[in-house]
Amino acid sequence: MILATYRSSRSGEVYEIRDASNGPYCTCMGWKMSKAQPKTCKHLREYGAGANVPAPTVPLAQTVQGERPRDASAPAAMLAYDLAKAGHSPWGDPRWSAEVKLDGMRVLMVMGDRPRFYSRSGLSYQYPWMADIKLPAGTILDGELVPPGEQSQYAQGSRVDLEYVLFDVLAVGETDLRHRPWSDRRKAVELVVGQLNHPRIKATRLLGIPDQSAAEKLMEQGVEGVMLKLVTSQYESGKRSWSWLKYKMTHTYEVVILDMEGECTSDERKLLGWKGLRYGYADGRGDFLLAGSLGVTGPPEELAPMLGKVAEVKGYGRGESGALRHPIFLRLRDDKRPEECTAFTQLS
Repeated sequence: MILATYRSSRSGEVYEIRDASNGPYCTCMGWKMSKAQPKTCKHLREYGAGANVPAPTVPLAQTVQGERPRDASAPAAMLAYDLAKAGHSPWGDPRWSAEVKLDGMRVLMVMGDRPRFYSRSGLSYQYPWMADIKLPAGTILDGELVPPGEQSQYAQGSRVDLEYVLFDVLAVGETDLRHRPWSDRRKAVELVVGQLNHPRIKATRLLGIPDQSAAEKLMEQGVEGVMLKLVTSQYESGKRSWSWLKYKMTHTYEVVILDMEGECTSDERKLLGWKGLRYGYADGRGDFLLAGSLGVTGPPEELAPMLGKVAEVKGYGRGESGALRHPIFLRLRDDKRPEECTAFTQLS
């Protein structure tokens, strides 16, 4: 659960203080680099000071149902497969349509007496700047909460002036559209956006018949990827469907495994005392800079031999801090010295 948010006076980035089983923690780099036990940072110190500190910024998204269980009223989202796993290619196929894939948080909106917002996992959120939306009761929208523009910024920590970008409509009032083809639902997206006439509620940009070279050119410009959708496809709630395919460009990077203090998300693994590996880079002056969590967890005695070694990691882009988007561990590189692994070493 998000307890408070604080905006950086220099970069404008928003840092979140979140609740965890072992106490609150902060998403800022100061907390990640803290050597104190328990870890701390200026935001946690301010938060702990209570009323003696100026009120933090209004949370951009505040959990109201808690982390578990899933809210029973949350709609189930349709999910896409990676194009690389598909047995066919829709490039140049007029039966398919391409649209820009945005880098943000998946949010489904359900209209009742007021709009309610849900994450893909079914958690309930509040967005005060969308609280006055007026649509027929029963309307269900599917979209992405993103920073302005199409360049991938959300994963790098940008949470300023977010926009809600729609890409599907599951229902309008009492009319369920999930059994209708995507082409009809896309028309509904345009109608809803036009009716709302809200400066921060938009529709995803359509790209027409899938074109691989055009898609890769977009990704070179900083766009996260492209979604490919079968024009006749229905909305399959709660399922991963071959009618939706995602295409994202990946690169391989070299990082240094620095410690095993990364958070373990599984409650069972926490009880077992498992840890998560974190990675970073050599700064060229004999020190190392922490960048993020690697996503590898396990018993400390099994992870310890990996500390200080270079790892080859696949990622979907890297932010200014060196943090990789969705890092996937590939292998250890015993032929590389950690001092050689400086920031922004990209293999492919």
